[in-house]
Amino acid sequence: MLADVVVSAGSDHSSPLCGVFERATQAVANAVRFVLEREVVAAAQIVSEALPSSILQGLPLCRLPYPTTWLEYAGHDRPEIAAIGTTIPHRVGLLCEAVAESPGEFTVNVFWHLGGRDNRVELCPVALLIDMTAEGRVARDPQSASQKRDATIEGLQKLLLSSTQRWDQKVAANPRELEAMLALSNRIFFIRSTYFAPVATAIVQHSGAGALERLLNLSRPNAEAEAGFLLAILMLLNSRNGTSREPADLAKINTARRKQGRHPLLDFCTVNLRLSASRSRALGRSDVPVHLMRAHLVRGHFKIRRSGIYWWSPHIRGDAKLGMIRKDYKVAL
Repeated sequence: MLADVVVSAGSDHSSPLCGVFERATQAVANAVRFVLEREVVAAAQIVSEALPSSILQGLPLCRLPYPTTWLEYAGHDRPEIAAIGTTIPHRVGLLCEAVAESPGEFTVNVFWHLGGRDNRVELCPVALLIDMTAEGRVARDPQSASQKRDATIEGLQKLLLSSTQRWDQKVAANPRELEAMLALSNRIFFIRSTYFAPVATAIVQHSGAGALERLLNLSRPNAEAEAGFLLAILMLLNSRNGTSREPADLAKINTARRKQGRHPLLDFCTVNLRLSASRSRALGRSDVPVHLMRAHLVRGHFKIRRSGIYWWSPHIRGDAKLGMIRKDYKVAL
């Protein structure tokens, strides 16, 4: 688990990044840790690709499971980062910490373990500050929008229209989705990682403040790539029927490690996707009787109820005897 590697890196005094991970070790060790199975990662990707208005609707129901939460997944389970020429990390860890003085806000530090011959752990110099309060930080403090070039409708629309992605163009042309996208954008802020501070100080001392700013600008997309995905994970974790959690049994392994004089592994819970919804709930509403439909695949999706968020798993609807409708989805981000 990447969490164990981070803790080990904090005690490796031969590493130039020891100071970075030494500070993060205590937070990771004290966090409640979740490892996301592949199907959970895939479901979260589907959610993150929804229209902004759909995601915005579920945000008030989402919170961190615990004040300090560690979320970890395998890099190869994220389909959108498996592009040619992309360095795909072996493991990705998101250290989420509630802001004590501001309930409803939390920070996110992004860790990677590259694996392979380049077997090193990295921390993104840029962290996320995510605002889940009802009114939003921009409404409370308009000056907080100064760091965001997309903090207005005009700025966001200009940014989206400059993109070649069909999804961006679609949102830019839809006033309702543009408003929702702005509301989401104004809940995500970019800050310097407090754990990266020792390295940041060294960079300024040796190469100047300009070098640090260039590094931060280059690192921002790496943090930004996790923002929508993380919100989707939180929606799944807070859904009433979307996921199950299974504590890992490390008793025998850790007993053996102690006998060998090695540090015990950190405990964690594995998060799995629940796929056992009954047929009557899975079919949902339709104006056409199900027995008269040709069979077709219904993608997994959320339904918002007053009592919470509910996840409808992918399922087949209709009668296969009448034929099968096959759909190919091409998602442009």
